[in-house]
Amino acid sequence: MRNLKKIIAIITQFKQYFGIFNGLEVSLLVVGGALLSLLEMVSIAAMIPVMLIIFDPNVVENSRFMGALYRFSGIDNHVQFAVIMSLAMIGIFTIKLIFNILLWHYEFYILRKWRMSISMCIFNAIINADYQKLLQYDSSSFVSMLSDSVRIIISNFFHNIVTISHIALTSLFLGGFLLFYSAQTALIVAVFCGILLYGFIALKRKKLRALGAEHQALTRENLAILHRSIFGVKEIKIAIKQSFFSKQFENMTHRSSINQTSQLMVQHLPAVVVEFIFLTTVLFAFVVTLLISEGVSEAIIQIALLVFVGARLMPLLNRAIFAMQMISTCPPIIANIFSLYKQLTPESVAPATKDLIALPFNQQMMFQNVSFAYQQEKDSFPVLDKVSLHIAKGQHIGLVGASGAGKSTIINIMLGFLPEFQGVFKIDETPISTQNINAFRKILSFVDQQPFLLDDDYIANIAYGEELADIDMERLKSCLEKVGLLEHAMASETQLATKIGENGKYLSGGQKQRLAIARALYRDAQILILDEASSALDMDSEIKITELLDNLKGQITIISIAHRLSTLKNCDKIFYMEKGHIAAEGTFSELYKTQSTFKRYIDQAKIDIQ
Repeated sequence: MRNLKKIIAIITQFKQYFGIFNGLEVSLLVVGGALLSLLEMVSIAAMIPVMLIIFDPNVVENSRFMGALYRFSGIDNHVQFAVIMSLAMIGIFTIKLIFNILLWHYEFYILRKWRMSISMCIFNAIINADYQKLLQYDSSSFVSMLSDSVRIIISNFFHNIVTISHIALTSLFLGGFLLFYSAQTALIVAVFCGILLYGFIALKRKKLRALGAEHQALTRENLAILHRSIFGVKEIKIAIKQSFFSKQFENMTHRSSINQTSQLMVQHLPAVVVEFIFLTTVLFAFVVTLLISEGVSEAIIQIALLVFVGARLMPLLNRAIFAMQMISTCPPIIANIFSLYKQLTPESVAPATKDLIALPFNQQMMFQNVSFAYQQEKDSFPVLDKVSLHIAKGQHIGLVGASGAGKSTIINIMLGFLPEFQGVFKIDETPISTQNINAFRKILSFVDQQPFLLDDDYIANIAYGEELADIDMERLKSCLEKVGLLEHAMASETQLATKIGENGKYLSGGQKQRLAIARALYRDAQILILDEASSALDMDSEIKITELLDNLKGQITIISIAHRLSTLKNCDKIFYMEKGHIAAEGTFSELYKTQSTFKRYIDQAKIDIQ
């Protein structure tokens, strides 16, 4: 009863979070299961006339129902009548088979809908989650949840709940029929078999739960080891640490294999145990029936009926026990999904529709006394303290300073990832908030220090998220040409359809950065934000990108974070940051003259200020 309450509570939460369990769909599944169970009972009941004819041919004439049916058929031979009855049974079995297949098809259709609904809800929760919330989780947790956990919940939890409900209905119908035909046999079976089954299930329940929880912990640990090893293979080889990570993987594989074989043992054990329980019950019932019945023939018919019912119930019982095992492994997975889903608070951002109107930008961007502190549990970590800056439209400005000075935080506020700031950030006279951040994003492009690239071709990576039919190929080629990648891309036999590999592994570091810049240019944005976008550029690439940015000055507004200060020589203005403040601002040469730390950086890098 306690487990039933837990299952009902879990189902209620799934309905609350993911909107599954349409009333009509569930009703059809229940009604379909009831009809299938009724057909099971009819197919078993149809065997009784054939058994009676076999044991006593005279029953055809002595029985009111059988006699009427015999005379109605017009057959005058008991053997022929038995053949006809057997063929009728085959017809009933055929109808049951067809109905069973149709019910399975409908059940799997419903399960597929539930999986889609749950997966899409979780996926949308992740991509729409508050940015700071996402930073608290490892991306492998989300990947595992969407690729593995949802599948397990559908196949191991919901499918098995439907299976158990159908088995319960079938058992109820068959048990009711057995009780109607022979109450004493039904009572013997219920008591004896019930005691044995309850003892067996009770002994296994604790072990199954422990194995399920251990499996989840091992899966998470295994994913972490694989992620560190495979994605860090370059560093592993350089550090000559193959044996260390190999030993880690060997240990994890050993523990996982033990868990897996233990689960396989538990999964296969019920089959032999249930067979033992069934055979023992039949023999026990046969002995008792012989002792209390008036004749052997009556006992044989009752036992034959029990064998028919048991032969159908035994595989169902095995399936039910297996289904309960699978269900028992799911609560830790479900709890993890519920926990993550509840904590992924969505951004309170106005929805982005296809016809979203871009925010007007005619004069300037401004920060006015902007402060920000990262919240971590009970502590807060101030990053910006009353920062004010002014960026005129068409300017190229730079943000420089030591690590932790607050440069990336300013960028993240501009991008709308850190909405809980104090102060005002506005475009012209329009303050930027969660209500208009998507309208602002319509006019900006961003290039990260480590740009994310699709394991796809040049077209998909530049026209990011656009349908093929909507892509402007001429503009795409123009963007590639501007960053100096068109010739390289077209040199391949497949040209722009050439795959660049996972995260651009077939490209050099500089080519990756230039491809990311081409993607930003393709958006035809009015504001271009570069976060260390020149860090991986070689000398030729740096010159080409610097010339490109110089040519774009006045056409679009460019905001650059750079540790490679030579790329900022031609900026209209540079903001030098220290410990969350704007310590100084001016042109490259002005800061060189007035800011001692900036001057030291320039001298150490041996950059010509002319």
